[in-house]
Amino acid sequence: MTEDAVLITGVNGLLGRAVQDALERAGRQTIGLDRTPSDRPQNRLCDLTDVHRLYAATRDCDISAVVQCGGLSGPMLSRDNPPALINTNVGGMLNVLELARALAIPKFIHCSSAGVYGTTRDNDVTEEHPTVPSDMYGASKLCGEVLADSYARLFGLQVVNLRFCWIYGPRRTTPCVIRKMLQHALQGTECRIPFGKGFHRQFVYIDDAVDAIIAALGPTAPRSSTYNISSGEYHTLDAVAAMLREAFPSVRITLGDGPDPEDDIQQRFNIERAVRDLNYKPKITLPIGIRLYAEWLAQTAQQTQVA
Repeated sequence: MTEDAVLITGVNGLLGRAVQDALERAGRQTIGLDRTPSDRPQNRLCDLTDVHRLYAATRDCDISAVVQCGGLSGPMLSRDNPPALINTNVGGMLNVLELARALAIPKFIHCSSAGVYGTTRDNDVTEEHPTVPSDMYGASKLCGEVLADSYARLFGLQVVNLRFCWIYGPRRTTPCVIRKMLQHALQGTECRIPFGKGFHRQFVYIDDAVDAIIAALGPTAPRSSTYNISSGEYHTLDAVAAMLREAFPSVRITLGDGPDPEDDIQQRFNIERAVRDLNYKPKITLPIGIRLYAEWLAQTAQQTQVA
């Protein structure tokens, strides 16, 4: 039996893999679930919508906490197939919550999204800001929060909802404007983006996102609460492009006018609650994150060429 392990769903994804790495470096036992095969022996093949497989995959485990990273990540995925998105992000979430109740797992960390807010109206977006998601992804994440909070009230489960903004960094596979700019910079080609002038988008580097999860797993975390997680910075894409030009003087980046038509216009996220309750202290500013991400992309490209 695997004792006192942290169960991580979506373990092969950007956030799940990084959380597993961090926990195991700290000496914690982990079990990972994903619907794609893993190269790690402690991970198991499991689609969260398959409730029978979910229970079979965790039958021999003594689990102390769940980190729910599993699901379709980002509004760009399954845009034309809402039932698939809801089945995975809501149905799968419900299955994992019920698993936590059935196995008496005391702590549940839900990786939610700032997409639950939709377009914001306040200059300082706290966790009390109205949640009016503008797409099915945001709606699915908000539904997950409501389900988690209901389980907390009804069954005493300790739930922490973490509302992440755009996570960037090594191993991200879904569309990312920072990665796109960096890849063009590394290749010496011009990067053209049809939007972005004056458009704010908030980012958090993968390491800081992981730190927020580790903090939420800690013994001093509140019983149940919801937190905004970002770097604390508020930049336009023009400013991001300027940071790239400073790091790569020869890079050519052209931005079109206006916001991303597939993204929300959002004001600065307030992270004071996470700082206070979780002692969350983002360490990676955007210029540093850009440099770290560029180094990883360059190294990965070199390894691919050698292979």
